[in-house]
Amino acid sequence: MQQALRKIESLGGTTLMPPMDVPGQNITIASFRDPAGVVIGLVKPHTAQPAKDELELVISREIDAPREVAFATWTDAKRLTEWWGPHGMTTPVCEIDLAASGTSRWASSRAGERCSSAWRRASRAAASAPRWQGSYSSGWNR
Repeated sequence: MQQALRKIESLGGTTLMPPMDVPGQNITIASFRDPAGVVIGLVKPHTAQPAKDELELVISREIDAPREVAFATWTDAKRLTEWWGPHGMTTPVCEIDLAASGTSRWASSRAGERCSSAWRRASRAAASAPRWQGSYSSGWNR
């Protein structure tokens, strides 16, 4: 990973977070900003061929709201753009497809910085409790 960051810097990128082991997760993470200003995260498993469950990120939070309201807050594009992203960022692009294997995408920006993501819904997940497989994508532009 350090070699990749050196190459990125030689091409005009900037390291934002140097490689760091994530305790208990068996991965190393880092991030950089490319010459166009896009922030990109790197993840490297410590094993040669990581098991599928080693690459899964589970985020859980108990929300004091009716289930339907919480679900709509995450799955309705208009609602998601009202709160998604770090403080000071806007989400001008948001597409959500809840169909089995549907793809959802969004892009957030602030002061010239842009970050975008694409997520595909796991086809085996129930519509009321969807699971997504996702990635950050610096190449998706609208």
